[in-house]
Amino acid sequence: RLMGSGGAAAEAAEEERCPMAGLEWDAGASRLSKALWLLEWPLSVLRWATIPTDSEWDARRRRWTAATPPFAAVLLLVRFSGGVGDAAAARAGPLPLLLLLPLCCAPLPYALWRLTRDDVPPAWQPALVVTGFCFSIVWLDLVATEVVALIETAGFLLGISTSILGLTVIAIGNSAGDLVSDIAAAKGGEAKMAV
Repeated sequence: RLMGSGGAAAEAAEEERCPMAGLEWDAGASRLSKALWLLEWPLSVLRWATIPTDSEWDARRRRWTAATPPFAAVLLLVRFSGGVGDAAAARAGPLPLLLLLPLCCAPLPYALWRLTRDDVPPAWQPALVVTGFCFSIVWLDLVATEVVALIETAGFLLGISTSILGLTVIAIGNSAGDLVSDIAAAKGGEAKMAV
């Protein structure tokens, strides 16, 4: 296949592109995987819009990083105001904070865009990684809070007390990750690490 220099460069750039988890559609996936991807996609977009970057740097990550400040401000408002409902009701004078905070952060994407380049990670990328780590913790806190609220709601509907739920369902969920990692370590021949 013959290509001009622009076509070859575009193809090489496409091959070098690092995947961004949850944003790319896997054409060879099953229908169930595609349906799950569609359900997860809005959260993936929000996650990439609030967590600045990871260890890779390219043009797409530069755009996502530049877009981060307004979305991160909204995420922090939702987290520290007590939820989406409380964040929507929060006001600063006549303006709702959900509108005011992104407007206040609007100059930051321009500054991030002007201070970075597509081909070279910024010298202050470690600060972006630390910020990404902090926002990952905020996301984990929000998700954990929602899971606990769902379990409490299920317990209320089934007539199970929150104490029993805490001692059983939530405790099992809390230990499931340790169980999986211990089994993987034991199967990998790292029995001491599994203990």
